[in-house]
Formats: sequence, structure tokens, C-alpha cells
Amino acid sequence: MIGSVRNKLILTAALLLSLSAAAQVRYSDRDSVIAEAVMQKLAAEKELRSSELLEMAARELLGTPYVAGTLDEAGDEVLTVNLTRTDCILFVETCMDMVLSAQEKRFHWRGLCDNVLRSRYREGVAGSYTDRIHYTTEWIRKGEKRHILEDLTVSLGGVAYKGHPVNYMSSHPDRYPLLKDVQAIREVEAEINRQPVTYIPKASITAVEKSIRTGDIVCFVTSIAGLDISHVGIVTVRDGKTGFIHASSVAGKVIVDSRSIAQYAAAQKSCVGIKIVRMAD
Repeated sequence: MIGSVRNKLILTAALLLSLSAAAQVRYSDRDSVIAEAVMQKLAAEKELRSSELLEMAARELLGTPYVAGTLDEAGDEVLTVNLTRTDCILFVETCMDMVLSAQEKRFHWRGLCDNVLRSRYREGVAGSYTDRIHYTTEWIRKGEKRHILEDLTVSLGGVAYKGHPVNYMSSHPDRYPLLKDVQAIREVEAEINRQPVTYIPKASITAVEKSIRTGDIVCFVTSIAGLDISHVGIVTVRDGKTGFIHASSVAGKVIVDSRSIAQYAAAQKSCVGIKIVRMAD
């Protein structure tokens, strides 16, 4: 009898915790329906590598509208998970977290929210705007520490981006209305700058494309002062062409770009090269 009561109390506490956590997520019912459908498809693929699952997730979201600034629509920092609209980094992050959730056999909405919380926030807590990871370089490095990402840039011939410190947010705080603690961002930037950003120079991309595989994450490194990475996508290799899937602001939706990675980089004046990151198996 005591054990039965204890089990009921534990179950009740777990339910309340789940409801409390769910209340802290901004989303629509359509977001959760799409996510769970995609994750179940991913979970059914037992033989695919993580990177292959990532490309599969990306294809499932083709046509999703591009919308910038969806995380900054409210004053309070709340975990926001969107499958019905996205920007470039949220697209990649959401696909990655759906793969992780499917591999963990937690292919339900709460499982995805938990993974997004861990990947998007420095300490896994959506406490404030500065708790959120804003620079892609930091996002990659955190993924490496969690052993879910591997930065292949240097092994593919990448070099250090010398004389290009990361400090855009603290240098332009007026462009970030929700940024209240500029000093906190300066400290984040200082930590990022302890190691230089690495990249494969634009002129070398064609030579290394054969070493890039489907499902790798491609990051376009920028010459814009203070910024590290201006755009990201998920690699797709088909018919000998190394292209990528991305949330395109120009197309206004998630697309398979008609250009190869090298062609896209060559067309971007501010792009100095790329980083290549791979999901760990």
C-alpha cells in the first residue's frame, strides 16, 4: 500500500514537472505535429549514420518559410521551437535535435524541446537573453564538448582566421533590442576569442568538396568585422555535386540550393571560406 501511494506521488510529481516545463515552451500545435512525424521517420531508419539522418530531416522540412528573428518576438526569454518557420541556424539546429531525439528513442515533442534547450542555451537553461548562444562558433564548440559534433575544418586543410576577433554584438548593441547586459556578451566573446575561428579558404573549397559528405554542416565564414559565420546549411551530395539545403532569405523558404558549395561561396563577396562540421555517430 505504501509503495503504491509512493508510486502515485512520484507519477503525479513527474506529470506536474512535465506540465510546468511544457508551459515554458513557445510553439504551435502544428510545430509539434510536424516534429513528431519527422522524428518517427528518422527513428525507423536503423542503418543510417547521424549525418545521413540529418540530411533526411532537412529534406522533410523543404519549403518551410524563412522568417528571421523568431526567437526575439517576446520580451521574456522563453524556449521557442518552430517547425513552421525558421532561419538558417534554427533550421540546422532543429534538424540536429530531431536526429538526437530519434536516436534516443524520445521521438515526442517533449524530447525535442529538451534537446533544443541543451543545444541553444549555454547551461541548458533559458533564463535570459545572454544565456542563449548567439555565435555559431560557440554553438559548434559546445556541440564538440557534448560529443555530438566534430569540427573537421582543420583536418580538411583549414587555417586560423587571424586578426578577426568576434565582437559584433558588443560593438553594435543598438542592433539587439533585447540585449541588456553588454558586459556579459563581451565575456562570451572573450572566451570565443581564446581560440581563433578556423576556416577553409574560398579558393580551396573545390579541392576539398570530395571529402565532404551528405549530412555535414557547412558554415560560411564572413569577412564582416566582428562576425564569425554568416550562414549555415546541411550538405547534400547527389550525382557528384556537393550542394546544400538551407533556409534561404532570398528564396524565402528552405530549399536545395541550385549551386554547389564552392559556387555559392564564390558568389558571396563577404565570404572568406567555410567550416565543415559533422554529427558524431
